[in-house]
Amino acid sequence: MQIATKAARKLEQELEFEALGIEAPKKPDHITIEAAIKLYLDEMAQRGIKDPSKPRRMLAWLREFAHQKGVILLKDVTAVLLTEWRNGWTFKKDSDSPAVHWSVVKTFFKWAFSIDLIPTNPAAKLRSLPYGHNQVLPLPPLAAILEGWAGQDPQSDGGPQQIFR
Repeated sequence: MQIATKAARKLEQELEFEALGIEAPKKPDHITIEAAIKLYLDEMAQRGIKDPSKPRRMLAWLREFAHQKGVILLKDVTAVLLTEWRNGWTFKKDSDSPAVHWSVVKTFFKWAFSIDLIPTNPAAKLRSLPYGHNQVLPLPPLAAILEGWAGQDPQSDGGPQQIFR
C-alpha cells in the first residue's frame, strides 16, 4: 500500500511539472549504507533516543556483511542479502534476541524508505522472526501472589487493582 501511494504521488508530481512546463528535479545520487546509517543514528539522537547502541551495532554488522558481498549503496541491499545475513546470526536457543535485532533492522529500512533513501524496502519483504518464548508465571506462584494481596486495601499501592488496571 505504501509503495503504491508513493508511486501515485510521484506520478502526480511528474504530470504537474509537465503541465506547467517545468523540468522535473533530478534524482539525487544514491546514498551509501554507511552514510544512511550515520544519518539514521544522528536522527535518533536528535529525537532524544539516548541509547542507540543496539541499532549502531546491528547496522554496523549489516554494513560489514554487505561490503563483503560487494554491496556499498543502500539501494543495492536486497531481501536475499538480508536473508543471507540473517541466516548467519548465532544466538542462544529460545532467545528473543533474533526477533529484537530484526525489529531494529526493519525499523531502519522502514525509515530509509519513508524518507526516500531507497525506492523499495527490502526488509518489508521478509517475515519477522519469532520470539523464542514468553515467560508465563506458573499457576501456583501466581495463586500465592494473588492470595497475598487478598487482604489489602484496594486503594493501597501495589495491590492487584494497581497492577491490572
